[in-house]
Amino acid sequence: MPELRLGIIGHTAERLGTFIHTDQTLRVELPAEFTEAHLAQMKYDTQFILELIERDPDAIMSIQGAILRNDFAKANQVAREVGLTENNMIANDGGMWGYILLAAVVIGAYAAFSGSGEEAPPPPPPPPPPPPVADAGADAGTG
Repeated sequence: MPELRLGIIGHTAERLGTFIHTDQTLRVELPAEFTEAHLAQMKYDTQFILELIERDPDAIMSIQGAILRNDFAKANQVAREVGLTENNMIANDGGMWGYILLAAVVIGAYAAFSGSGEEAPPPPPPPPPPPPVADAGADAGTG
């Protein structure tokens, strides 16, 4: 079954001279078939998020900033304060998974437009010509 992997990688924290590197990933198993119910959920989730961006852009920037700082507690706190929770999205006929499915569609379209791998790669450039053979002169011998 295909799955979508979303992640944030490359966070580094330092504790008493030791560097800690963390990654946050989410793996979502994609449905075998995309239905009208999925499309509706994507629509509601997208509308919900767009309305939130219009209503409180500072909160969205705060959430993103916290994520970039690897401060997921702060990101969750701000998200809860502005109603960006799965329960609120479900109450609006979405569920956040619709937004993730939308991401899968966008990523799939990007992959399709970027080349599916079915096209042949361009041939490599020809090798440079060999250097001309230089006349080194007579061998001087061992002397």
